[in-house]
Amino acid sequence: MRGTGRIGVTGELTVRYRRPVPTERAVLGVGRLVADHGRYVDVEGELVDPESNDVLATGRARFFPIKGEKT
Repeated sequence: MRGTGRIGVTGELTVRYRRPVPTERAVLGVGRLVADHGRYVDVEGELVDPESNDVLATGRARFFPIKGEKT
């Protein structure tokens, strides 16, 4: 959990595929912290084709920090 410095577990994950994602070459993953609610954090991200700059997939997730765990 790079954005908060806390280790957590996935509580919810939604992925929307907008285009086929190639498996034979690398794609770029970009994520951002949307909100830190204390008991959980919301994040968003996307997979981007670095050759065409097309967004291949978008995602939203909710992570629950593990008490006492720090990175």
